[in-house]
Amino acid sequence: MWATIGWVIAGSLLVASLMELIKHKGFENDNVKWKLTLLGLVLSGGVGSILYFGFALLGAPLAIVFYTLGIYVIQKQLDMKAIRPIIKNLILKKANKL
Repeated sequence: MWATIGWVIAGSLLVASLMELIKHKGFENDNVKWKLTLLGLVLSGGVGSILYFGFALLGAPLAIVFYTLGIYVIQKQLDMKAIRPIIKNLILKKANKL
């Protein structure tokens, strides 16, 4: 069970990092907020499926839906609290070097 929780958190970190990088590439417009939400759900679904089948997570195949929703919710919180400041600092350092 703890291995499953660890894999879900690792998947959430991956999706949160990808989403933050995509946002900094120019998608910070309000008109595309729904596209970012949809992209987050699709990435979460993909990572959830890969984790379920690749690492033999617990549950029936219906559990993929719960893993997807769990990854999406966790990545949304991680993105706001932890990942955004890290990515922002990296981009600012890169910009200052130029």
